[in-house]
Amino acid sequence: MTEPRIPEERLYKIARRKLMALGIQTWFSEDQKQLKGEIVINPPMELVNPDNGETIKKARFVVVGHDRMRFLMPEALMKLEPQPFIDFNSLQELVSDIQARLGRPEPAAEAAEIKVPRASEPPPAAGHRKGISLDTLSTALGKDAQMGPGSTVARQMTVEGKPVRFLARFEQGDTFVARVDTEEGVAWKGHFEMETFPGAEAFVAEILGAEVPVEEVSAEPVQPDTAFTGAGIPGYQMPVVGEDWVMNILVEKEDEEETRYVSVNIDGQPYGAPRVLPTEAFLKTFVCVGKGVYRLLTRILEVTPDKVTYTRLDYDRQPVGNPITTDLVPFLASFTPEAASY
Repeated sequence: MTEPRIPEERLYKIARRKLMALGIQTWFSEDQKQLKGEIVINPPMELVNPDNGETIKKARFVVVGHDRMRFLMPEALMKLEPQPFIDFNSLQELVSDIQARLGRPEPAAEAAEIKVPRASEPPPAAGHRKGISLDTLSTALGKDAQMGPGSTVARQMTVEGKPVRFLARFEQGDTFVARVDTEEGVAWKGHFEMETFPGAEAFVAEILGAEVPVEEVSAEPVQPDTAFTGAGIPGYQMPVVGEDWVMNILVEKEDEEETRYVSVNIDGQPYGAPRVLPTEAFLKTFVCVGKGVYRLLTRILEVTPDKVTYTRLDYDRQPVGNPITTDLVPFLASFTPEAASY
C-alpha cells in the first residue's frame, strides 16, 4: 500500500516557514503554483563567482519539494544541483555551503596601478582602530564634501559632462564603505582604505573609466532646482532628486497569513504603533535585508523647502504605485540615504 502523498501546499508551508526563519524573502508565482524567493547577500557574508571573481549579491530561486531551492539567477548558480536549505541554522551557513558547492576563485594578481576593491572586500578586524584626522578627510575627499547621517560624506561631481555622486561612510580603522552613483544607477559599491585611497576625483575617474584627465573631474555643488539646501534643518543630509532612500522595518511576528511590524527611525529606535499586513502584501512592499529586518525602498522625485516626493521601488528597483508627497521633516526622521544604510 502506497503512502499518501503530502499536498504541495503543505510542502510549501514547511519550506516557507524555514526560509522566513533564515531571513529569506519568498513569494508565490502569479499562478500560485510555485514558491519563489531571493537571497540577499550583505557583508560580512560573501558569495563569489569563481569564474570571474565577481561578487554575487542576489540569488533568485524556486523551491523544489520542501527542502531544496533551484536557482533561477545569476547564471553562475544555475549550473548547480538543487541546493538543500532545511538543515541550516543561519543564512551565513547556507551561503557558505553554496560557495563550497560553487567553488572558490583563484587568487587574483595585484593591479599595476590604482586598486579598485571589489564590493565584497571585508572591513579590517575590529582590533584595527587607527583614527583619521579631519585634515586627512578634507585632503582625500575634498574640502566641499558634506557630512550626513552615520558620518556619511557626499560629493557631487561632473565627469565628462555627466553628474556623478560619490558617497563614503566611515566604518572603522581607516576603512570606508563607499558608493558611486551616476544617472544610470549605482556604478560601484564597496570598501576602500584611506591609506591607499588616491583621492575622490581619481577614484571616481578610475571607477568610471573616464577618459578626461583626473584634474578635469571637478566638484560642483548640488543645484537649487535639484535639491533643497537644508539651511533650516541643521544636522540632516538633504535628499537629492534621483537618490534612493530607505526606511527600516522590524518584524515582530510573522506567519503564512499575517506579518506584524514596526518602523524604525534614523536613530535605530522603533516608533509608532505596530502595524499588520497580510504576509503576501508585506513581502511585495518591503525588501528583506536580514533576519527580521526589512526596508522600504524609495527614489526621490522632487524636493522643496518643506516637502519631498518619492516613489516606492520593488525588488528590481522598478517604480511601484503612485508618487507620494510628504512633509520633509517627518521624512528625514524616518528615512536615510541607502548609501548610509549598508
